[in-house]
Amino acid sequence: MNYKEILTSNKKVTEADRKFVDAVIAPRINKEADKDELISALTNFIYIMQSGYGYMGFSESVCRRYDITKGKAQQYFDRARYLVSKLDQDAYMRYID
Repeated sequence: MNYKEILTSNKKVTEADRKFVDAVIAPRINKEADKDELISALTNFIYIMQSGYGYMGFSESVCRRYDITKGKAQQYFDRARYLVSKLDQDAYMRYID
């Protein structure tokens, strides 16, 4: 199953989650990516966003890397964390939390 089938088959995943993956994560993964590759890409996104977070919020360079606005950075960061927990609770507990 590729990542689109995984996102549509999981009842916890919302339309907004699918749009987020299509807009931000999908350009960086193979179109036939499986669940592990999707979770890896989401985890990578979370780690990169965390590295660019300071007292002034998310840095411009981190936002440019994923082509997102600074105003949407926190929303996307939270959505990625929550999406990992929806897809694989064990991976969330091991790598994110």
